[in-house]
Amino acid sequence: MPDRMPEHDEYPPQWPPPPWHAEPTTRPQSSSPAAEFEVAAQPESEDEEWSRRFEAMPPMPSQSGAPDDNSDVGIDPRLSDRTPVVIEHAPQPAPTAPVPAAEPARKAPAPPPTHARAVRMTIYGIGGAIVVGLLAAIIVMAGGRLGPNSDDDTGSANPLLSNGKIDKKQYAKLAASAGSAEWMKWRYGAAGKGSGGTTVKEPKTKKLPGSGGIKHVYQEGDGSSAAHPGNVQGQLGFVPDDASKSGVGHVTTMETTDSTLGFTPRPGGRFTADTEEPDLTGKGAKCMSGASDHLVAADRAHGKGFAAQSVLAFSSGAVVTTGISGAQKGTCVSLPDGNVPTSVTLTPSNEFALVTVWDTALVRGRVAVIAMGDSPGNYASSWAKVYPGLPGPGDFSFSKLLGFVDLKDIKAPTAIAAGTDYAGSNDTRAAANLADAGTRSKFSGDVAKQGYAVVASLAEKRLEWIDLSPLLSGFQKAYFSGDSSAFASPGTGAKDWPPTFATKPAFVPTVGADTTLDEQPMSVADVNRTAYVADAAGTVASYDAADVDKVSRVSTTRLKGAVTCLQSTSDGKQVLATSRSDSSVSWISASAKAMKVTQTLRDSRLVDPICATDSPASASGTAAHVVSVADYSGALRTYRYGKGVLANGTNVDLKAGQYEYGGDYSPAGKPFVVTVTADKL
Repeated sequence: MPDRMPEHDEYPPQWPPPPWHAEPTTRPQSSSPAAEFEVAAQPESEDEEWSRRFEAMPPMPSQSGAPDDNSDVGIDPRLSDRTPVVIEHAPQPAPTAPVPAAEPARKAPAPPPTHARAVRMTIYGIGGAIVVGLLAAIIVMAGGRLGPNSDDDTGSANPLLSNGKIDKKQYAKLAASAGSAEWMKWRYGAAGKGSGGTTVKEPKTKKLPGSGGIKHVYQEGDGSSAAHPGNVQGQLGFVPDDASKSGVGHVTTMETTDSTLGFTPRPGGRFTADTEEPDLTGKGAKCMSGASDHLVAADRAHGKGFAAQSVLAFSSGAVVTTGISGAQKGTCVSLPDGNVPTSVTLTPSNEFALVTVWDTALVRGRVAVIAMGDSPGNYASSWAKVYPGLPGPGDFSFSKLLGFVDLKDIKAPTAIAAGTDYAGSNDTRAAANLADAGTRSKFSGDVAKQGYAVVASLAEKRLEWIDLSPLLSGFQKAYFSGDSSAFASPGTGAKDWPPTFATKPAFVPTVGADTTLDEQPMSVADVNRTAYVADAAGTVASYDAADVDKVSRVSTTRLKGAVTCLQSTSDGKQVLATSRSDSSVSWISASAKAMKVTQTLRDSRLVDPICATDSPASASGTAAHVVSVADYSGALRTYRYGKGVLANGTNVDLKAGQYEYGGDYSPAGKPFVVTVTADKL
């Protein structure tokens, strides 16, 4: 049956919520004491000692040739104490070499009084040079390097690892910086120098008549009809210039009518031009902490139908869902104190949100598992009632923290992706009441029963693979084989449906194999139940994770720079790879056995891209491909590529490898992630 057509404004969100809304609004307390984020003073390093000694010397004359005391050299700790189940290329121990001893100081003759200061300065300079040289020799012979260290934290002055192990104080300090500029530098590495050279063509824009005060523009079409408007919109995440802001904006990236196609990004949704995300001013704000809430990661609902909402993870531990014009009033849960989110993903049919966290109290890596439930009947593919843990279009009205999966060895997870045996559908479920035995039988096969998740650690150069089958099959049996009264009234209590892991341990996913890597894993993704892992050297590898205890690497391809973000294209046929260091976006054929880069976007305007996402075709009947790029230099940029056709049949195809620039939108900060979908009309 067709979707109903709600007539409601985008802002403000509707309030109060329906009676069946029952999310927690206060933060649960951890059973373990919260970690103190204040870092005690570190023991004075050798570099700091020499720096202090030089600073204590007499003032230097302001003259040419004065020695330079800036000798900041980082020491490169190595990983050495892991025993993996699956080994890609086990790191070899660095050769040792004797440390050269410094020659004894020679006593210099007394200088003439008229030259005392100059000679003293010369001696200081020579002595400093000798010290720096000796330090450099020690580092090199120990297997280290003199530049930014790719083996610990992409060049941070305070490495997360010390002698191959997590430094507890640095762990707490870095966790406290989650979502900040400091975190982004550590998480995504150094920026490149821009794409340079080529400048992508920017078509002229025209304003659509009758825009109601909102600047709706278009590049393709004749504007003869404004009927059947379509809109692609969502959330833009950025590090805010004002630290009191959360760093989430609402944006539109594509707008269509029967006779037009526009792809210039702007703030707001279908009816507004507001810059801030409206869902964060209503219900979602109730479990957020205000100034301490900075966006760390985001993911968009998946599936073959509508992908209504995004799930956002904040530094305070708040996990919030936010929607689009036709699907608002999101949900919010809080993780226990001391559990800092670092990445988030939704399972392919939006059954669960999986959030990697750093437990700063116990210094361990974990995955929080949150059951998600759709709003009844808002979409044709929504259920008649709230059924947490079942497939849906991602129009969330219920979320509940079930518990955590403790990782085996990874203590600092930074990325996660998941795949299952059911990728979702746009089936009509609006009248499907699972209290009816016939209805349960009809839909029992359209549910995920098996799946996996892959967790990556940037600093530890390690992957861990999780079996989601206990969770997925447990929910499938409960809904379609058990007593229907068990799930009739979802609630937030430990014994309410769905039960927490403490109440129902049989639902807890299990950790399988782990994989050690030669390079730092920067990003992971699932496309059609194949795992893709991209590293700091530009290698993208595919993995067969059908059995999480016997994971195998299938194939690889190489890009020119570190890959900071992997996403599936909207058609699920390619992997979109963004490289910050190479200032590029590449399309990779999603064939596990033979990956191939099919095209690469470079543009002189593309200065510091961290993550790009592919827009779906608009709901109005116009089909077009638009990629939106979060450029950390300060803008959201859009580009059109590939085939396109307007709703009235006008062909607007672009040749292979050809692009058009739609323009840019600059929020009050530096963008690092964007998630969009077609609005429900």
